[in-house]
Amino acid sequence: MESYAQSNLALARRYLTLLQYNTASSELESLFAADFQHREFPNRLHPEGRRATRSELLVAGEKAAQIIVEQRYEVRHAVVQGDEVALEVEWSGVFKIPFGNTPAGQPLRASFGMFLSFKDGKIVSQRNYDCFEPF
Repeated sequence: MESYAQSNLALARRYLTLLQYNTASSELESLFAADFQHREFPNRLHPEGRRATRSELLVAGEKAAQIIVEQRYEVRHAVVQGDEVALEVEWSGVFKIPFGNTPAGQPLRASFGMFLSFKDGKIVSQRNYDCFEPF
């Protein structure tokens, strides 16, 4: 694998680690290009899907950190081609509040298809296909 492709994969893994440990938004912000765009396709948690800029995503992350007790991101598979990284991720999260039939303190689980685009060592876009288990 070419060195810049390895760097992109390492950055993608660093991103997930920062998310997992609810690391300060300034550290997350440093990973994103100024014109970063996030798109989450429709799923059980967000039936209409959603789009966010870098600042909107950071604000949403800060709000989520207030209700998340813990979360884990486990990369099952990664494919890198140049400035594109595709990840198959198993996620679980424990929340302070109930979701549907899942009481507070019980884990929610999902499989994520995450597609990250990079430019100049920064993440410029993220597209998520999130498949939540029933909750």
